[in-house]
Amino acid sequence: MNMYDLTQTNLHLPDSYGGNLGKQRLLRLRIFRILTGLLALFVLALIFTTAGWDDDPGPRIRSCVLLYLCVLASMGLLLFAKTRTEIRRLHRESFQDCHDYNYVLYRTTYKNNRAMQMTLLLSMAKYQLLMHCPDQASQALRQLSPEKLNKSQLKSYYLYRAAAEFLLQDSIWRDDLDACHLVPVEKAAMNAQELEEAFVEENSDVWEGSPLWNVLRNWDQAPQPKAPVLIIFTGILLLYTGVFGTVPNLLPDGVTYRPLFETASVSLLFLLWCALSIYWVYRLFGAMRHKTGLPAISKVLLGIVLICLEGMFLLYGTGCMLLVFLHAPTEESVTADGLIYMREDTFMDGSIYYYQQAMGPLLCRRLTEEEREKYHIDTYENKITDDRSFDADGNGSPNASETGIHAPDNDGTSEFGTNSSSSSASADSESDTALLSEFQAVYQLLADEGQLPANDIDTLTVSYTAKGTPYVVFQETQSGTDTIQNRLVYDRVSKNGACDLFVYYQDTTPSDGETQTSIMEFYAVNPRTLAVTPGEKHAWAEVPSEAYREATGE
Repeated sequence: MNMYDLTQTNLHLPDSYGGNLGKQRLLRLRIFRILTGLLALFVLALIFTTAGWDDDPGPRIRSCVLLYLCVLASMGLLLFAKTRTEIRRLHRESFQDCHDYNYVLYRTTYKNNRAMQMTLLLSMAKYQLLMHCPDQASQALRQLSPEKLNKSQLKSYYLYRAAAEFLLQDSIWRDDLDACHLVPVEKAAMNAQELEEAFVEENSDVWEGSPLWNVLRNWDQAPQPKAPVLIIFTGILLLYTGVFGTVPNLLPDGVTYRPLFETASVSLLFLLWCALSIYWVYRLFGAMRHKTGLPAISKVLLGIVLICLEGMFLLYGTGCMLLVFLHAPTEESVTADGLIYMREDTFMDGSIYYYQQAMGPLLCRRLTEEEREKYHIDTYENKITDDRSFDADGNGSPNASETGIHAPDNDGTSEFGTNSSSSSASADSESDTALLSEFQAVYQLLADEGQLPANDIDTLTVSYTAKGTPYVVFQETQSGTDTIQNRLVYDRVSKNGACDLFVYYQDTTPSDGETQTSIMEFYAVNPRTLAVTPGEKHAWAEVPSEAYREATGE
């Protein structure tokens, strides 16, 4: 009975250490195939589930497919690394364990792969010869078809046949050895004379350590594989890159990464992929340098192509990193209940301030309408340019780009002028009512101080700038040829979320000149109690009063 005959199905797999390693490899391969199918079903379910979340499902579908490929490639790399680790371990075990490992693979994993079967049969025949089992080696060799072997395999085939016949004291071993000499190979392990000297009759009874045993042991000996540290690292890095890059498109609309996590992850991935790509290019250069038969001009051209590709990758990655650092938002402050005060710098509009709700240390989302009402945040995001400059006299008066006030147009109407009906029409009536109460509270404080007439408080109306910033004109008077207008402009919610912040401006417009704007005061209004706290400062750079700092947390 030939143990290598695959038609015999009643044979049991060995239970040795090597055989168990082979069974574990088979189990891992089956698990990998099952996970591949389950992952494909999960991706299809994810595509159908998220397809209706928005009008354009294309980005979500692409993200699902990309995530599937990244996870699949990462699993394949980790599976390959585990196999390399097993092979390293087998190099330190006995020949019997190595044979049993290959035998399990021969009868299970590669039972339908003829090319791998031929490689495994030659390897098992070699191990049987090293264990002085020429009968089993001959059984393995009889399963091979010489006409289907390549030159290197054919040379090994005739050598192993000659060794088995030599150990069985069959006189035809000389014919197989001559056939081995006649097979031309590019680089032979040893010449014909060295092989002839190994087949010595008087040393045939001392097997292990004999010349023929040493020849067989070193024949077609693959070098011990290195530890697959780099393969494991590449698999983990690929998995993290795929998950990090695709998850934002799979989350509900409005959910994003928190800025610190996003910036740190992008920076880390960029540095690691750069280092990994440079290492692989170095390895490819080394492989090309030692490859024989390749013309020198081909090596030079391949080297130039590799350098160009690596340079393009580094330039593209550097550009993406610069864009991330220039446009990434920053968290100005975070309240105890997870309200994040964000700032995003742009080239055209300066700094944009807005609020988001934290969803743990990694994610954040847009505020819902209920949360806006809870935190008393206006429905329209308040956008404020942060290019603050000061007058030459050092009084801290902001320029027009800071306050959002523009010089009058040809018709004498500024952004805060009379043309406010179209802007105010877009404001929600409930937001107008809530803001109007806060504007009236500040007006009442100024009226109590005698700065404004008390009987005009009921005539106040909330207007909106072109950017959606609410404001109220408290008073407009004429002083000679100058027009003086006092305005209270909504700024933003305080950092602690307890107060709404306002800036009290005074515009002086001469009949023949440009509008001069100065800050009269800063106010913080508690939207629940309508308590007004003056900042007691007249410029952005000045330090506010202690009561103002306690009320706003700034």
